[in-house]
Amino acid sequence: MVGTWSPTSSWSCTTKDILLRIAGEIDLATIDSLRTALAGASKDLGCDVIVDFTAVSFFDSLTLGSLAVIEAHIRANGHTLTLRGLNAHQADIVRVCQLEEFLGIVAATTVTE
Repeated sequence: MVGTWSPTSSWSCTTKDILLRIAGEIDLATIDSLRTALAGASKDLGCDVIVDFTAVSFFDSLTLGSLAVIEAHIRANGHTLTLRGLNAHQADIVRVCQLEEFLGIVAATTVTE
């Protein structure tokens, strides 16, 4: 399933994975909606979650902390969270924070359907 993130998106999952494409900036103003979408996707739909960061121009430390919490929630439900499409700078930030072990990362790639 491929979708574009928005607070009003609904998800369905007919395969093993759900792909969530996000764009723009992730910060205090948008993180709650993203948390809800990610946590609900895995729990309610029973899918592994792949988040495409290709079109993300900015994320802050709150985003990283939230992703770590979301990853633990998704893992507790028997699924995985993978980040794809991080640019080199974004991937470096995740590594510096030592989160690459918890957040499955495929760096600087384009997600294909």
